[in-house]
Amino acid sequence: MIKIIGMDFDWTLIDHTPNSEKIGDELIEYMNSFILRGGQAGIVSGRPLDSVIDAFNNLGVSWGPFPSFVLGREAYIYFCVSVIDNIPKKALAEAEEWNRSMEEKLYIMCDRVSPFINEWLGDIRKAGIRVRNFYLFGNYAFEFNTDCNESADTAVNMMKEFADEAGFEEAKIHRNNNLVSMIHKSGGKGNVLAKFTEIMGCSPEQVLACGDSLNDTSMLDGTKGFVCGCVGNADPALKRDVLLAGGICAEAVAWRGVLELCRSCGIEEA
Repeated sequence: MIKIIGMDFDWTLIDHTPNSEKIGDELIEYMNSFILRGGQAGIVSGRPLDSVIDAFNNLGVSWGPFPSFVLGREAYIYFCVSVIDNIPKKALAEAEEWNRSMEEKLYIMCDRVSPFINEWLGDIRKAGIRVRNFYLFGNYAFEFNTDCNESADTAVNMMKEFADEAGFEEAKIHRNNNLVSMIHKSGGKGNVLAKFTEIMGCSPEQVLACGDSLNDTSMLDGTKGFVCGCVGNADPALKRDVLLAGGICAEAVAWRGVLELCRSCGIEEA
């Protein structure tokens, strides 16, 4: 029986179709009902918590009971106000310690990365890849945008070589569409969702993980033991990984695809 539903945010929960950007009321009602019956349904994202809350506000979507948790920056565990009184103190303490440890690891890694940025980006540009902008977040990652997904694939491979040459054993590199990110290997969506599952006293097979892009791979490739599914607009490479893991590929786009996945797993509706 599924007890935890963890979903990516952009293009999994949110349909970003121009001029009709939304999170469907049907999905919100479904997740609210799941939470009120004792389940946990939340967001697993590279965005920070504040950005997720702002997006809900901008779309006119009520915050609570869904999401009951947010796993932000592919690193941090946040319980939302609607459920926090029902979370055991031990779980809250474990989440706090996890967050403290991740913040320290990421700060140290990003501090080490800083002197290499100009050299790495220069070599990537010399390879004919247009770097549109870059960011260094002390509590998250080093990341940059390229001009297309194909360029991002090349840049990911180059960044892996750079990290190996510079001795960054702690680094993990992936892409979200054309955004290339270097994160800490202790983080990533798969690891943080696995930690959340552990502290909630659940087993991996009681988790449904949903996503659309390659930065969702670590929670959708079967290695964590989750029930895995991708929405209809998912990256073709992610769809292949999900099918190889015995997961489900929905036909519907974004939040409609999440509903399709939940129903395919037999999750009870109100």
